Amino acid sequence: MDLTALLLSRLQFAFTVSFHIIFPSFTIGLAAWLTVLEALHLWTGRPAYRQVFEFWLKIFGVAFGLGVVSGIVMAFQFGTNWSVLARMSGPIQGPLLLYETFTAFFLEASFFGILLFGRSRVPPWFYLFSTAMVALGTTFSAFWIMGNNSWMQVPVGYVIENGAFVPNDWFKILFSPVLWVRFPHMLLASYITGAFCVAATGAWYLLRQEFAAEAHIMLRMGLYLAAVLVPVALWSGRSGFERALLAGSVVLVLVVELLNSAVEATVDRISFDNHRLAKRAKDIGSAAVMLSLANAGLIWLLILF
Repeated sequence: MDLTALLLSRLQFAFTVSFHIIFPSFTIGLAAWLTVLEALHLWTGRPAYRQVFEFWLKIFGVAFGLGVVSGIVMAFQFGTNWSVLARMSGPIQGPLLLYETFTAFFLEASFFGILLFGRSRVPPWFYLFSTAMVALGTTFSAFWIMGNNSWMQVPVGYVIENGAFVPNDWFKILFSPVLWVRFPHMLLASYITGAFCVAATGAWYLLRQEFAAEAHIMLRMGLYLAAVLVPVALWSGRSGFERALLAGSVVLVLVVELLNSAVEATVDRISFDNHRLAKRAKDIGSAAVMLSLANAGLIWLLILF
């Protein structure tokens, strides 16, 4: 294998983006959960919610900082490793990254300091508002980055002028069907990542028999959230045709099972004697149920994996 400049650029960027995505995928979900914790603390007054919030706020701060630093390196690599791409797609990718700065970064920069150092300096309702704004900022960041990535995968709303991709319809770019499948799926993945990290931490403390009240909160909330979001994530991110196949395969199993039950009820209504034809009818019905289950399993595996 020749270590060409192209291969080395790909390897470097792959390492950077693989390292970077760990932190946004964790902090997006964690920021939203911190907002829920702060709201529960204000509503119930339970000290345990405050303790859990303060514990995870420190982790969020470190992960957020690592995400920012690795993201800056990745942004520079757009120019150093992929200068031709940056020049050709700059009229579209540049504004998308700029919008992330104007919305996500400004929100996070404005309220993150309050989140870390301002609890004693602002009213409780404003501290909750600051937490929600940081969470909203991480969501905005996910939207603009997914918009950028979705456009690179499926370019829409552009014309080529002087060798560059120039936008001629921002509505098509921002409301691309690809983006509005990928963006919710990314949010769900981030929330699930945060849920399992929180639940695992709570389980660890329970096993050590330490901080029982706080550990129960983490484990319970993390598992409840994961139980709801994992099936939703499996369902989302699919086209209408794929959703129809997934749902249709399950409905087919139910229909075949109903028909099999009807056959068995009819045979038993006629006679309870062990007749050869009655046994064959029930065996065929059971085989049909097994085939429909195998068909559903195969469809789900092919579409989901």
